[in-house]
Amino acid sequence: MGQVKNAAEQNKVVDEIIQLRTEFESMMRIVSTRHTIDTTDEFYKKEQDYFDEWSPVYQGLIHKYYETLVQSPYRSELES
Repeated sequence: MGQVKNAAEQNKVVDEIIQLRTEFESMMRIVSTRHTIDTTDEFYKKEQDYFDEWSPVYQGLIHKYYETLVQSPYRSELES
């Protein structure tokens, strides 16, 4: 986010990140639900294993994202 030139550009990036997060987290919930329904389904077992492995990495990236937002020179404009 350090490459944006103003609050409007940063807001656009934030919107894009929200869309990506929504898609990723929706897939994660679907996999979890389907794996819970049938834990013998090999496909969803592998998918669940994938999310189990990468969720901590994802959460770390989300944490860094929020840290970056808090430090943004456009923070007050983004908050309003």
